[in-house]
Amino acid sequence: MPSEGASDFVFVYLMGALAGLLWSIPSFLVLLVCTAILSHYKIRSVVAKSWLTIAGIALTCLPFYIIEPNKPIVEDELFSSIILIYAAVISASIWLFRFTISGSLYIQTVPECDL
Repeated sequence: MPSEGASDFVFVYLMGALAGLLWSIPSFLVLLVCTAILSHYKIRSVVAKSWLTIAGIALTCLPFYIIEPNKPIVEDELFSSIILIYAAVISASIWLFRFTISGSLYIQTVPECDL
């Protein structure tokens, strides 16, 4: 790492942003697959969003457990605040996302009637 005041500051934030992007890609892909799967079931949107929120919060905590597997994250104030902010953004995004249920797995056929 460079050791020149302002350049350190910029470098650390750029590396943090890059690391955050790389750690977010797997979570995004898992949530995308979960959304695609849930959209095919005939369930209420609130229930689907609740499941996605639980998955999003679990995926938020997972990278921090991978980084420090033997240390409880809740004891570290910095990690706790980062997890809280990240989980809040993911949860808000899930609830603001327009989720449509196609129900294609439960197609009912209606008999034709001649009138």
